[in-house]
Amino acid sequence: MRFSILLTSLCSLTLIVSSCATVNEILGRDTTATTQKPQAKEGKPTKVKTNKRGKISTQTVTSPKIAHDTSQPTGKFSDTDRLAIIQQLEGEWCFDSVNNIAVVGDEDRPSLTFESGTCRFYANNGCNYFNGTFTITASTAISFGDVIATSNLCGDIPWADSITSMWYSVSNFDITHRGHEQYLELRDAGNRVIARLKRHSASTLNGLWTVTQIDGRTIVEDNPTLAIDLIEHRVHGNTGCNLVNGTIYQDPDIEMSIQFQNMAVTRMACPSLSTETALLVGLEQVEKAIVDNPDRIILSDGADNQIIVLERATL
Repeated sequence: MRFSILLTSLCSLTLIVSSCATVNEILGRDTTATTQKPQAKEGKPTKVKTNKRGKISTQTVTSPKIAHDTSQPTGKFSDTDRLAIIQQLEGEWCFDSVNNIAVVGDEDRPSLTFESGTCRFYANNGCNYFNGTFTITASTAISFGDVIATSNLCGDIPWADSITSMWYSVSNFDITHRGHEQYLELRDAGNRVIARLKRHSASTLNGLWTVTQIDGRTIVEDNPTLAIDLIEHRVHGNTGCNLVNGTIYQDPDIEMSIQFQNMAVTRMACPSLSTETALLVGLEQVEKAIVDNPDRIILSDGADNQIIVLERATL
């Protein structure tokens, strides 16, 4: 009996490791120097660092005593197929509902992040943090495993318990697009929707942009540039003289939302600061992005008034 249990555990571990190794091999990543976050043994606490929008805390966590489902579906499913699906999932998703309970909030919104290179996920329910592994075994089949969680008392958060208990019930998923939004449904073995998540389908905004207009004024010399990275929630560039960098926040309930926060600027002496000042003031007012075309974006305030016009930079 002990030999049988040991063999089953080894098979489960081999499935997860081989899936992640394949992803890293296809991506050409060197995994020899990768530092893995510590895993908790069942019933024994450990400490991990959790990160949500730059906030890092250390919490005591324990692993739930639930068996993993390592069954493999039939049919041909290649490593290339698996990688393509993982890349679709990669990044942060915000919870929209769980067990038919609407999830609300902005900066404290519960979220789920998939990390493709390590086959790991990171999540929170608005109170506690979770992390573990995820495995793709077919085009719509997904399972979560090795889940560890912090153990804070959550108080009156209606969706907290549902998110805490959902991980080992998820069996498959579906991704749909509606306008500039993407929706992810996580379902159980009976195809019942356990959780619905969403994110802005705003990948067009990623890349290097030249600022061509600010408050209706055309910029003709020393054009500022902005490099936008929505996956990392970062922006950096220059004001025409000084370097600038900051963070990006997207309100999950506002379509094509984009807000520039925590902007920091170097203090080099510049012949004129008028363009720099106008840019920094304008970025503080921006609430939304309007895609005029793939190479031209209009940044507007909450009332859709044009603030800044960006054109894709040519390298």
